[in-house]
Amino acid sequence: MNTLQRFLLAGLSTVALASTSFGARFYAQPSIAIAEISGFESAAGPSLALGVLFDGKHALEIEGGRFDMEASYDSGAELRFIPVTLNYRYEFPIAKNFSGSLGVALGIVREEADFSAIYYDPYSSSTPYSVHYQRTDEAFAAGFSGGVSYRWNDHVATTFGVKALRTGRSDAFVRTTCMTVQLGLNIRL
Repeated sequence: MNTLQRFLLAGLSTVALASTSFGARFYAQPSIAIAEISGFESAAGPSLALGVLFDGKHALEIEGGRFDMEASYDSGAELRFIPVTLNYRYEFPIAKNFSGSLGVALGIVREEADFSAIYYDPYSSSTPYSVHYQRTDEAFAAGFSGGVSYRWNDHVATTFGVKALRTGRSDAFVRTTCMTVQLGLNIRL
């Protein structure tokens, strides 16, 4: 079992234990997200959060997503970015049926990098040579988030949020910041 899988299992266990508290409400929040990392094209991908809401304002959730990105310059570089975070959010009312939220995130990011390039030696007339780099590794990640939601009824809300996630350096990719924008559906049980 790798670090990402252990973190996901620990996060799910934490959320499950928290859901047994008095007054807690379990929820699921599927989303479509757009991620942006410097040097790569923006990529859309799925995201899913499973969480517990306490006292109508404190949320603890485990969230995972997946983004397949291509380099924004002509290099053939590809990056699969899979963040799994444990998030805390504080929700506050803005107006009738509208609420805002601010939060923090800690987690693990799995990075799968794939890069191919052809090089020419300017001092030789020999044949060009190619290089292929393929690595997978995991890195620690931390960040913050903010968002708004519109509650249609006691069980369903539409959500819009942004998140900045800073990763540590791994053997697959450099230290970076991933910015995401999400549109989701919060379903409370």
